[in-house]
Amino acid sequence: MTDPAKQAREQAIACINRSREVVAISLLWSQTVDLFAERVAPSQHGALERLRKLSPDAVKVSVESIERDQAGWRILIDGATGEELILSDQDVGEVTRLPGGGLLNLASDMKVLLAALGSEANVPPIEHLSWEDTAPHLGAKAVPGRSRTSLILQDTGFAKLILTEKGPSWDRAKVDPVEIEQEFLARRNAFIFIGQEPPGSQKFEMVRRMKLGNP
Repeated sequence: MTDPAKQAREQAIACINRSREVVAISLLWSQTVDLFAERVAPSQHGALERLRKLSPDAVKVSVESIERDQAGWRILIDGATGEELILSDQDVGEVTRLPGGGLLNLASDMKVLLAALGSEANVPPIEHLSWEDTAPHLGAKAVPGRSRTSLILQDTGFAKLILTEKGPSWDRAKVDPVEIEQEFLARRNAFIFIGQEPPGSQKFEMVRRMKLGNP
């Protein structure tokens, strides 16, 4: 007669060890759009150096928002006080826009790694979830909203300074990113990559529940 506890244990081990169906990578919270400024006008050095003092590492400064204005870039530094900084096109020159973020690098590296493993590795397909402004770059499922923006400033006589938004932007009345992310993961038999998360993120608890629901 089979021991029920032993049988359950063997079934759980078999479930854990079975081949994964998909690699699921969500870029909702780590995805950025990096804006590389061509130059930094000396007339703006003073204001930017004052901002630098807000940074623990003297490089990356968190701001409320970075938005394109008619004449340049409007940086909202503090939403509570309304403090802002305007950087004109003359101040920063041409700005190069590139998708960025740690998990984006991982997603790109995965292509190289999988090619090195060869076709016999039986690696499951990779699926991405990302904001609609960067989804085409990855062939990802798009979520209405835009990635966090970082404005990267560096010039002769001016050390690198990165102004980065505190998070992505979306219509909170119409879009629930956590619900979309949960549907994307969908309790599938998947490898799940978790990257940078905001304070109080629900993803860790969601993944924990998924692990318990699917041994």
